[in-house]
Order: sequence, then C-alpha cells, then structure tokens
Amino acid sequence: MNLAEIVAVFRYESDDEVAPYKISNTRAIEFANDAENQACRRARLLRDASTEDVCIYTVDADDETVPLHASVLFVRRAIVDGESRPLLRKFMADMDAERPGWETEVGPPIAFIPDFESGKLRLYPIPEEGLTLNLQVIRLPLAPMVDIAYAVGPPEVLIDIPEIPARLHRELVYWMLHRLYSKKDSANETRDDKLADDYERRFAAVFGPASSAIDETWISERHDPEDGVF
Repeated sequence: MNLAEIVAVFRYESDDEVAPYKISNTRAIEFANDAENQACRRARLLRDASTEDVCIYTVDADDETVPLHASVLFVRRAIVDGESRPLLRKFMADMDAERPGWETEVGPPIAFIPDFESGKLRLYPIPEEGLTLNLQVIRLPLAPMVDIAYAVGPPEVLIDIPEIPARLHRELVYWMLHRLYSKKDSANETRDDKLADDYERRFAAVFGPASSAIDETWISERHDPEDGVF
C-alpha cells in the first residue's frame, strides 16, 4: 500500500470519505508517519546494513567518535572495512575498570563504546589511520511520507510507500484511528476514549507494547544484541 491507499482506508474506517473532510490530509499524513515510527520503535522492524548514510562511515585518523545517523535506534554490529572480526561492544564503566586511561590510547580499533556520548559511537583505541566503519543497525524510516497523490505509471515510480514490510501496512491504520479518537478536533467532535483504547490495543497486538525513551536509551547504550532484545 502507498500513502494514498493507507489514508483512503483510514477515511473509510472513520467514515470520512467525502470532502470537505473532518480530518485534513495534512493531519492524516502526520498520523500515518507517526504510525510507522511507532511500529518501528515497538517491533524493531527496519534492520539495515547497507544504506550508505546510515551504515557506512568514513573515520579519519584521530577521530575519537563516530556521529550516527539520526534514524539509528540501536547499533547491532560494527566492523572495520577489510577486517574479519567485528568490534567488541564495551561499556564505559567496564573500560574505566579494566583499562584506566583508555580514552587516550591510540591504535587499530578493537571495540566501540555506545554509552560514551549520545548519538555517537566512541572507538577504542583512537584510530591512528583512516578507516571505513560498517554498521548493522535498527532504525526508523529514513524520511517521512508526504505525497498523498496516487502514483501513475509503472510500479517503479510509486513513491511514499512505508518502509516496513508490505504485509503490515494495513495495520498502520489502527494507530491512525487511535490518534483520531484520542483528541478533540478543532472543528468536529472526534474524541472517543473507548475507540481510542480499542485501536491502540489492536495496534499493540500486531507491533507490541509501547517502547519508552528510557527503555530505548538503555537498550542502545547498555544491552548486548546477543541477548535477543534487538
């Protein structure tokens, strides 16, 4: 389904198919993007190891940290290009206990520290030569959907299709309906707490419970992916 089809289903389910609409296209699109982000945060749906801006980083000599793309939720794996062994995941408290003064050590990196600075990976040791770092990550969609017009032409020109698997597109409407019935519209009485809760439960049944910022930060900075959370 593309964005226009998702919004069409949303309008059908909310009995809002005839213009002038109770909910604007702008608001419906915002609901759809929020739904996809919620789905990705809850179910860790987008695993990426190839998108250049997200997964492949040029690191210069003496670069201590690697700024991550804004879409990255969790780093699952990091490996220096040309090496066969991934970098170890180490935590700052462990480094302080095991190797006092580690922040100043220089050499070929053997580990990364995810909890040193928000939104960045700290390399250990500091690289003495330039390198390319390849990551496998869990991420959010790269860009919001914006174009609600039905695409015309062969499939390759279709735009604004959710990045999550196609089998899950229809269920995004549950969150859109949850948003609709959670708030009173400025011009129309749309709030219905019972319906809002029902659609949130339907969404959670597909994508899992809500993912809090506290949990996401802990998982990103303190959890080992081999333990199975992401």
